Amino acid sequence: MRWAASALIVALGVAACSSSPGSTATPVRHMGGSGGTLAKDSPGWVTDQFYGWTAFPSESAHVTGEFARRFDKMGTLGALLKPTAKVSLPRALAESDTRAVYATTISEAKRTAEWYTYLVREQGTWKIEAVRTLEFKPLYYALLDSLRRGWHFPDAPPTLRQTMELTIAPDSAIRKYFVLHQEKFQAMADAFRAQPTLQGVDLADVASVRARHGKPVPNDREAPVRALLSQTAATTVFRDVKFPGCVFVRIGGMGGAHAGYMYAPAGCTVPPMNPHSFIYIQKIRGAWYAYKAL
Repeated sequence: MRWAASALIVALGVAACSSSPGSTATPVRHMGGSGGTLAKDSPGWVTDQFYGWTAFPSESAHVTGEFARRFDKMGTLGALLKPTAKVSLPRALAESDTRAVYATTISEAKRTAEWYTYLVREQGTWKIEAVRTLEFKPLYYALLDSLRRGWHFPDAPPTLRQTMELTIAPDSAIRKYFVLHQEKFQAMADAFRAQPTLQGVDLADVASVRARHGKPVPNDREAPVRALLSQTAATTVFRDVKFPGCVFVRIGGMGGAHAGYMYAPAGCTVPPMNPHSFIYIQKIRGAWYAYKAL
C-alpha cells in the first residue's frame, strides 16, 4: 500500500484547521485525551503530539525514515482534524528499549479510525518512523450505506452488514465481539485444525453459496467448518504457509487489507507488528489475538 500526505487526510475525512506547518499559534489538545499523563519525550508523548495536538513545535527532531521522507512538511495530523474531533491518548501495543508501536483512536462525527504509529529510538530520541490505518476505497463505504438502507444481495452471506461494520469498528469492539462469541470461534478453529489438508473455508466461494441456497455440494469436507463460521460475523478461516500452526479468521476487508482473529496454539509463532503486513496485533485471551493486515 502506497502512502502520501493526501492519503492521511482522505483516510480520516478531515478538514484542515487554522494551524499549519510553521504556525506560531499555541498548540491546542483535541478532546478525548483525559484520564492519563505521558512523560515528555516518551514514545507515547511523541505519538500524542502528532495526533492529539494542533502543532508539534519539535516535530522535525522526532521523525525519521519513511515518515520523515513523506510527511515531514505536513505538520501534525491533529492540525488537520476538525475542532470537534476526539483523539484518545495513545495505547502501547508493543515496546522495547529501541522500538515501540502505539495505537490512537480518532472519532469524528459518525466515523472512528484506529491509527498505528511505529517508533524507533535513535541516539536516545524517540522518533516516528511510520503510521498506518486500515482504510478502504469509497466503494466499501457506499456498499455499507446501501446495506444500512435495506438493500439485499442474494448471494452474499446474511451477516454481510455486520461483517463490514465490525471490520471498521474500533479495536475495542473487535476484541469484545470475540469475547462474546469465543466458544463458536474455538469450535470453528478446532474443526478446521482437525482437517490439516484443508487450506481454507470462505463463505463467498461457490460451495458456500450453493450450500446457502440448499443445493448439494459433493464431497463437502468444508461443511462442519462452514456451519460454525456462518454463525459469526467472520467470512473466512484459513492457513498461511508462512505461519505454520496458526489459524487465521478473516472478518472482512478488501483485497489483502482486512481485520481478523488469529488462533496461535503451540507450534504457531505470532508474527511481529510492522507497517508492511500485520499493522496491528493484540492478544485478547488465551491463544487468541485480534489483528489487522495490509
